[in-house]
Amino acid sequence: MPTTWEKNDPTEAFLVALDISGFSNDVDPDRLSEQRMKFFFSVEESRLFPKAKDNQDVKVHFLGDELRLAFLTGVGTREVRDFVDDVFAKLDKINEHALKEYRTRIKGVALKGVVIWKTWINCEYLNGELPVKAQTWMSYLAPDEVAIDETFKIALQIDGVPTQGLSHRKFSGETGYMLRGR
Repeated sequence: MPTTWEKNDPTEAFLVALDISGFSNDVDPDRLSEQRMKFFFSVEESRLFPKAKDNQDVKVHFLGDELRLAFLTGVGTREVRDFVDDVFAKLDKINEHALKEYRTRIKGVALKGVVIWKTWINCEYLNGELPVKAQTWMSYLAPDEVAIDETFKIALQIDGVPTQGLSHRKFSGETGYMLRGR
């Protein structure tokens, strides 16, 4: 498998999918835009994203309220886990003084497997079983929850990150582990 992004080639990657929770409940277009901007700012200000972008180690696909980021596995499992923590920490700081009902809240998944970077009518997107799995798993999550699959959990263990305290639950018949939340 390639260690760089090549269009239409299956590539081993970490897929992080983050979704703005409750986004569609607020009909004020200014607040909707503000929620998106807070979310994007939190991603852009993380430690991993700028470095991965500069090194061309990440492909990004925004779909509705969901942001999908596929990182080449060379960036490291721990770094991807820390990326998720960074995004939540930055959002917590941004939300500090916001009224509870106007806070930007997200949920997400972090998975490891094969992703295909494709183009359709000049629009780049991430394809394959992993993005479909991410979308399916998201429907089971509440705000502030992040789930990982068995493959990501094993990668964390190999990287020396303890995982024995992670709770588990079923997602479409497959066992997932809670990186954040219950």
